[in-house]
Amino acid sequence: MGFLRTPDENIAPEEHQIHIAVLEPSSSSDEEDEVVLPQPAHVPRARYHRRRLGQAFHQAMLQAYQDGVNGPSNIRRISGIYMCRNYRVGRKRSRRLDNSAFLQSLGKQGEDDMYEDIVQQEPTVFERLLCDEKAMEIWESFTSQPEEEQHTFLTGQVTLENAKQRATKERCDQNSLNKSKPSVGNKRFKKICPHVQEFLNSENMPKTTLLDLEPRLIEFFQSEPEGHYVSDPLNNDDRKVIHGLAQYLDLCSQSFNSQISYDQRCTKVTNPKSTFVTPTVLLSQFLGIS
Repeated sequence: MGFLRTPDENIAPEEHQIHIAVLEPSSSSDEEDEVVLPQPAHVPRARYHRRRLGQAFHQAMLQAYQDGVNGPSNIRRISGIYMCRNYRVGRKRSRRLDNSAFLQSLGKQGEDDMYEDIVQQEPTVFERLLCDEKAMEIWESFTSQPEEEQHTFLTGQVTLENAKQRATKERCDQNSLNKSKPSVGNKRFKKICPHVQEFLNSENMPKTTLLDLEPRLIEFFQSEPEGHYVSDPLNNDDRKVIHGLAQYLDLCSQSFNSQISYDQRCTKVTNPKSTFVTPTVLLSQFLGIS
């Protein structure tokens, strides 16, 4: 190995010399002998990111917590607010949610207290029985009787109650029928022509003609629903009556000249339907004619 020196420098003895060697890179055989140690796998840390959860979710979790039901494994409760993993909530939002949950709990508690107060104020059947002296006397006399007499008394009471209910129902049905009669009459009376309505409500209307023609038409079409009724020659007022009566009974009427005399006119009444139903309220009853 060589070294550099200046002309003025003296060469030191060999034992005092320092030798510097340069290491050469190892061969390929040494590289194969090296062992690479495995590195531990990188495990990401669990982070709680903000995630918007609906109000329905918080309500459901709050109800589940109040009922004693455990929530999912990824749910944790912080200051009364339910959060799931990857969720972060700030102080202001947490405070608002705490306040809303507290107010909701107060509202439910107030409703329950009000309901309890209402229930407590209403006396029970036994309390009313104990407070009423006459009722207690009747109860004591009833309990002192034999079992057969008690059964007979209870059966009679049930029968009496059924009779009262049946009578009340019949009375209600009769009242509803009486109330429905004017409505049925009004509905049928509106089918008549307006000028005929005015004539039927006037004092000039011949009542005897109405009382005579009404049972004739009803009897004829009950026996022959598809028949044709032809009246005798009638004057102008009588023809108005038969036209109004036919319209009230859902029939069709038409006047024509008589074959006997050209000056006289008759009326033909037909049924456009295959059946004839007598109304519950007749025209004479509706007009108050008897």
